[in-house]
Amino acid sequence: LDQKIQRAISVIGNYSCVDRSYVFLLRDDNNYMDNTHEWCAPGIEPQIEYLVDLPVSMMPWWMDKMLNKENILIQQVKDMPDEASIEREILLSQDIVSLLVVPLYKGDELLGFIGFDSVNREKIWSEFDVYTLNTFAHSVSNAIFSARAQKQIIISKENAEASEKRFHSLFENMIEG
Repeated sequence: LDQKIQRAISVIGNYSCVDRSYVFLLRDDNNYMDNTHEWCAPGIEPQIEYLVDLPVSMMPWWMDKMLNKENILIQQVKDMPDEASIEREILLSQDIVSLLVVPLYKGDELLGFIGFDSVNREKIWSEFDVYTLNTFAHSVSNAIFSARAQKQIIISKENAEASEKRFHSLFENMIEG
């Protein structure tokens, strides 16, 4: 799945003429987030290694948008509202000029978000850009949810097999009364 997501964000990043595309996933009861996948256009500095194990609480404005299933569409990062001052400083430190981010949801569960960055120039996001990223986010959400469900099935099966082995061992080693 990781390889497929990586390939897909590369294709969609190139297709959409952005400088960076990425996926962030939430973990630990949505208290932390990690940049799990990233594609960068030639000459754009990757940020993925700096964006792991981040407390969700450090981006209150951003996460409020994500939790309300809102897209974040910013033409000029430097013009973000005062209530997003923390997020503005983080984005400016990464040289981001414009960005488009959409939440990754499966039902009512926020899994993370996916985004496009423009570093070299201001980008005016079209309705088609928003539609494309939302459609892609829906596909990624389904794939992640499916992979997690399969993993849970495997873990449940392994736990059941281990319990059965323990039961048989106890039964076989019982002292006859």
